[in-house]
Amino acid sequence: MKKLPVIVSAILLLTCILAAPINAATFTPVGDTYESSDPNRDFNPDDIMVWFEDGTACSQNPSLDTNENDLPENNLSNIAGKWYEFVYCDIGSTPEMFPPEVAGKIALIKRGESTFTVKTENAKNAGAVGALICNNFPDGELVDDDGTILIYNDVTMAIEYPTIPCGSISSDIGAKLIEQRTGKVFIGTLAQYQASIAEMKAAEEAAAAEASTATTTAPQTADVSSVIVMAAVVSLAGVVIARKKR
Repeated sequence: MKKLPVIVSAILLLTCILAAPINAATFTPVGDTYESSDPNRDFNPDDIMVWFEDGTACSQNPSLDTNENDLPENNLSNIAGKWYEFVYCDIGSTPEMFPPEVAGKIALIKRGESTFTVKTENAKNAGAVGALICNNFPDGELVDDDGTILIYNDVTMAIEYPTIPCGSISSDIGAKLIEQRTGKVFIGTLAQYQASIAEMKAAEEAAAAEASTATTTAPQTADVSSVIVMAAVVSLAGVVIARKKR
């Protein structure tokens, strides 16, 4: 019987651990490093993150919910390594909230009102390749009596069955994207993100060089044409003069 209190204590401790909040920290580029919105979360370059056009990123901490962990189909790693267009789909509770243009893109959905299963299932049926759920309260909303922030971005994404790859983003970033309604995000690691940026810059530089070359050669072509026309005019004038002399 003496072991019973120990067992009960262990069960309670395990319950507390499993009930811990899921943090999806936001990382902002500062020089050569990234500053975390959560002092308890360090930047890990090997993590699959959601990257935004301004260089900010949201990490995707693994869920403690066993249902989600048992659904690898819903992991963002399945669509990593690419830029995706996103389309705002409101709160995602009904199929009507998903416009036709979301097909082949990322569905940007607000948290609340319905379950994550309903939201991602609706997104899947609309043809979306993935879903991003925007948190519905500011980062660090829950603060302890001593001023300690208890939760930075609590999103426990419990999904009942496989739908589509999905992840969470902070309310601060979500609000900006919702205001845009459409845009682009990159899914992947730091190395994948940097490689994509380098590739885009190289393409831009190549296009600029090609445009510059076309601009410099165009006047030369025009000058040659002018010379040919002038020569033809002079030649014709010579013929006319010669005939008059006869």
